[in-house]
Parts: sequence; C-alpha cells; structure tokens
Amino acid sequence: MSIKEIKDKLAKYFSTRPEIKVGYIFGSKAKGEKNRLSDIDVAILIDEKKATKNLSYRYKAKVLTELMGILRTQKVDLVILNESPLFLCFRVIRDGLILYSKDEIKRIRFEVKIMSRYLDRKFYYDRHVNLSLATIAKEGIL
Repeated sequence: MSIKEIKDKLAKYFSTRPEIKVGYIFGSKAKGEKNRLSDIDVAILIDEKKATKNLSYRYKAKVLTELMGILRTQKVDLVILNESPLFLCFRVIRDGLILYSKDEIKRIRFEVKIMSRYLDRKFYYDRHVNLSLATIAKEGIL
C-alpha cells in the first residue's frame, strides 16, 4: 500500500471518530524510508473531555484493531498523545505528518505546549545524555 493510500485511509478513519481531534503518522513511513520491516506509526490526540487519566485498554485495543483492519496489516503502532511521554510527543510533532485535524486551534495549542515544555527541558536532557555517555566511555557499560 502506498503512503498516499495509507494517509487517505487514516484521515478518513479519524474523521469518523468524534473523540479524535488530531491524527498523525510518524516514523519511517512518514519519512519515506520504509522497508519490509517497517511498521506504520500512528499518533492520535483525544478530546480532553473523553481522555480520562488512564484511557482504557479496551479503547486502545479497539482503535488499534480497527486501524489494522483498515490498513490490512498487523504492523501498526498506536500512540495516544494525551498519555505519552514528552519526548515522544515532541518527536511526533517534529517528525510526523498531520493527517487530520478537527480543531486547528486545539492542535496548535497542544503542539506549542509540547514544544515549549520540551525546549524548557532540552538542556537537562542533553546534559544527562552527555554525562551518561562520558561515564560509559570512561568506565564501560557494566
């Protein structure tokens, strides 16, 4: 299935789900670097009113199953941005493609919030990584 077909099918699916406010595709498929081992990385932002603290496993399983059926593959990875770590949300926003946006104002507010939080912490992320790498280089992994 071509990337255009994937994008079209996902956008159509997102439009049928009232709780999904924004839908992205990210990862190797979004970058056009697919190979036979590539999966389809999908991220969704759920309406805050519907997104409880911990979305039910049943909801996630249902959406993932529907996506697998629509895309005719089991190689689908679903990320729900409302409950994902900051670094992953930033990667989706930075590297992903927006396939569907029900409310542009909410999408932009979400993206600005994530980018702002990430950039506020970037110095500390970078420092931690550099210190960890220096320790590994000096002492080895074990």
